Amino acid sequence: MVQDRARIQRDPDSSEGGAAPPVPAQLTPKQMLAIPYIVSAPSQRKGAQAARIGRNTLSRWMQDPNFRAEIEQARRHVADLAFAEINGLALKSVIALADLLESPDPHVRNAAVRTALQNAFRLKELSEIRNRIDIMDYAISMLKNQRGAR
Repeated sequence: MVQDRARIQRDPDSSEGGAAPPVPAQLTPKQMLAIPYIVSAPSQRKGAQAARIGRNTLSRWMQDPNFRAEIEQARRHVADLAFAEINGLALKSVIALADLLESPDPHVRNAAVRTALQNAFRLKELSEIRNRIDIMDYAISMLKNQRGAR
């Protein structure tokens, strides 16, 4: 049974061209139920407590590449959800800031202008840094290609 779970299966419904990516074999129901508790906990110890499993059990499960893959996939999903929420809040914040720029109170308007300008400068600076990183990444890949061509 353990060997069956450790096998990597191919997903027949994959829409990508070529070979389908490997999909972890089915985990036990207890493992699947524990994943949300483990992912949302600040530590593995607290995750094990929340999932009502022993720390040794969790340590053993974490040795299973399929279980670890499911944990990492769940963590990525949680991070994606959090990022989407942050983007929504950022949009609301920009709208609120734009409203404050129209405030009849000059102190509120002045604070809103200061905030808007500070964030605009910070965004421009981050954009320039990102551009420099992209240029360096490109230069590194070109150097690697030149070395490989020799």
